[in-house]
Amino acid sequence: MLFVYVQPQHDTSTSTSTGLTYEDVTAINSILSNIASGPRKLQYKVTKPNDQYMSTDIVLEAGAHFLLLLHDDKGESTVVLDYVFGKSSTSSNSGTLVTSNDSAPQDAPGSVKTAYSKKVGPLSIQNMGLELKAGPTLSILIDALIALGPVDMALMGFSLNLNFSNGKTLFDLPTPKVSLAGLGVSFSREPVLVNGMFDKDNVTNSFMGAVTVSYKPYLFEAAGYYGKTTGNERDFRSVFVFFVLNGPLVTLELAETNSVTGGFGYNTGITLPNVTNVLQFPLIDTPDFTDPGSAISGLVKGGWFCPKAGFFWVAAGLTVLAFEVLQVKAIAVIEWDPKVQLSLFGVAVADMPAGATDQKKFAHVELGIVSLMDPEGGTLKIEGQLSPSSFVLDPSCHLTGGFAICKWFSGNVADDWVFTIGGYHRSFD
Repeated sequence: MLFVYVQPQHDTSTSTSTGLTYEDVTAINSILSNIASGPRKLQYKVTKPNDQYMSTDIVLEAGAHFLLLLHDDKGESTVVLDYVFGKSSTSSNSGTLVTSNDSAPQDAPGSVKTAYSKKVGPLSIQNMGLELKAGPTLSILIDALIALGPVDMALMGFSLNLNFSNGKTLFDLPTPKVSLAGLGVSFSREPVLVNGMFDKDNVTNSFMGAVTVSYKPYLFEAAGYYGKTTGNERDFRSVFVFFVLNGPLVTLELAETNSVTGGFGYNTGITLPNVTNVLQFPLIDTPDFTDPGSAISGLVKGGWFCPKAGFFWVAAGLTVLAFEVLQVKAIAVIEWDPKVQLSLFGVAVADMPAGATDQKKFAHVELGIVSLMDPEGGTLKIEGQLSPSSFVLDPSCHLTGGFAICKWFSGNVADDWVFTIGGYHRSFD
């Protein structure tokens, strides 16, 4: 890595501050090449063939540069990343590269990465970058992969951090500190496949992880979250875990259980679905764990789960295929808030004939079911509604409607009940 500082060159014709042009650098390097054991030549990031450069093209902008160099087998170096900051600094003084105590500009462009392919033993570097943060701290960002036989490990958010406080300079470098935000692991050796991810969010000081384990014909998928939340009254820690096991589990004469789902949350709130969005509930519509990072991020950031002090929940469910036509997925959720509530969610899907394409199906029926039992409130509520994808005879002939059952056990309306079916008129409120 090389540091270069280019003082702003004042352009009198445009009244703007520029940097070093292609002609300037060529002239400087021509002089330096004639000096025995002199300074190294000026380098810049080449963006096009030399014969396409105009003499007035700016190749080194005004400001401070950290140049990331890639060395080849012949000892030649190439600039693969030019990290520039302090572009807004201006000066009427002419000059090029300075080595005095001029104050360096402070504004930085954030993190910048570029392709940087290098392999050392089991370590493969894929990308490298730089980031200048308050402190001031210079971070060398590295995307790397470690291969140990059938095991691959990806280093997530790996960086070497140089803190230039306490009098440290480029001539007296500080001891670098290693930072690692997460780790991705994969294992592949038939018939076992493993893929996992562990990540730390430094902004929220939380940890997220996900893993998939495949052993044909079974597939186990799990995700989890752990974090500390600063509340108005007290700090608390929250955690939730979610898992799915797919594969032939229990087979009876007329039905087969091919999936189980479960999870729990401690100091974690769960947003329960209604009959209109039960199909999107993650315990029903389980996320795709092919990309563990996206799966856990969708669970946490999708609004279904959030830190909530004193709130606990546990869930369990299964998927059953009956008569090779009807597939039912049901999830039971128990909450303590601190009162106890029991909820049951399900989706029933039937195709006739089974396995046919939409154009050849006589009917496709998809029914979402939501039920809530509140012992303290003395209510039982069960709702069902056909999804918009349901049809009969033709995919353009949609079925609509649903049903609802409500029962009250306490209060002024004790023993009252209601049952409706078929849906409501659009003018009914």
